[in-house]
Amino acid sequence: MGLKEIVPEKFDTWIGFQPRQLEAVKATRRATRVLYGGAAGGGKSYLLRWWAIREAMRMALDYGVRGVRIGVLSDTYPNLEDRQLSKLRYEVPGWLGKFNGQRHELTLAPKYGSGVICFRNLDKADNYLSAEFAKAAFEEQTSIKEETYDFLCSRIRWPGLPDKEFVALGGTNPGNIGHAWNKRRWIDSHLYPREQHHKYAFIRALATDNSYLSDGYWQNLMALPEKLAKAYALGSWDIFEGQYFVEWDSTIHVVKPFQIPKQWLRFRCADYGYAKPAAMLWCAVNPWYQQVIVYRELYGPGMNPEQFAKRTIAMTPADEEISYTVLDPACWGDPKGDGSIADDLMIHGLACNPGNNDRIDGWFRCRQYMEPFEYLDHGRAVQVARTAWFTNCVNCIRTIPSLIHDEHRVEDVDTDSEDHAADAWRYGLMSRPTIDLTAEQKETDAYRERRRLEN
Repeated sequence: MGLKEIVPEKFDTWIGFQPRQLEAVKATRRATRVLYGGAAGGGKSYLLRWWAIREAMRMALDYGVRGVRIGVLSDTYPNLEDRQLSKLRYEVPGWLGKFNGQRHELTLAPKYGSGVICFRNLDKADNYLSAEFAKAAFEEQTSIKEETYDFLCSRIRWPGLPDKEFVALGGTNPGNIGHAWNKRRWIDSHLYPREQHHKYAFIRALATDNSYLSDGYWQNLMALPEKLAKAYALGSWDIFEGQYFVEWDSTIHVVKPFQIPKQWLRFRCADYGYAKPAAMLWCAVNPWYQQVIVYRELYGPGMNPEQFAKRTIAMTPADEEISYTVLDPACWGDPKGDGSIADDLMIHGLACNPGNNDRIDGWFRCRQYMEPFEYLDHGRAVQVARTAWFTNCVNCIRTIPSLIHDEHRVEDVDTDSEDHAADAWRYGLMSRPTIDLTAEQKETDAYRERRRLEN
């Protein structure tokens, strides 16, 4: 059997691609950055290795380009062994290709194009500075840092192939260190300018899309506690393993913008960065419940202190009275002796106070302010949160629920995740009173509610 007789349609049937997996294969013909999965049991790992084999054969058939190298990439070697290599050894027949265990490479037989499928771990991504792959498949893509993904994608190139062939296909479940950037690109379709020259596609796959799994597998997933079932069985990107703020509920933490009374206290809070995004949040305090409303945000990388200060001032209406602005206290450091970031901000008109950077107490304060409480609205009990974000605060809404626990200090947020908006919010809340959830405070809240209704 030759190359023309086995690819691509007959090959898809022979290896047993499921309908959803075939949908992902088709997506790689129209998009250059494709993500597959979302839930447990969708057949992600199987798709990745056999898509790589299929594509090496197809490119030899379509372009006459033989010996292409395709990378199947995982965060660590143990994960690569568990998810790929241990399966590959008994799945691939000898007539199709030969596996080199020392090099972790599958070389297809000459009659099938002599392509090489390179199974690589990404413990040291710098090892691939001079590497070239015609395509790349990323195993558990949310376990990979964004800069590692972008760096490896820059290695996708091959002589004799058109740009449309330089495709990256990833498989993943929600969660882990890369949750936020994967959700931003493929679920929310929020792309930075540098990312917009690629076309993105997301193929959602559930355990029910994999006919090789028993009904019991799906039933076991659905038998998990509600939030875990949403994450593992339904592939929810708002709830996932390792999530730091499991309290997040968009039905109460996200609200439509409303006219904020002028007498409410307003303040700003910021986390500054240049290479990484800077975040400035505008907050108002509901005096009846000490509820904090985040009603405006400035977010993004590449702003020097002068630009950050001027944009903050320009976004603050002249008739909006801001009581104070708190900033990461590290901005007051001046190691070179030529002025601190805080100095630069204040020179350009943005007066700031150093915030409290006690991370553990700060995150505890954040959890307090995420607590829901009830108030009466025309006799009807309505549940709201101590902190709520206007719908226009898209980066807060995108990144805060995506934060994960630090692997070694579980009470802290993983600082490698996109925590800039959360840090700004934390500095702001540390400037506010602690929420007292005792019975006495509840009585005070009830008294305030009665007074509000009377007025």
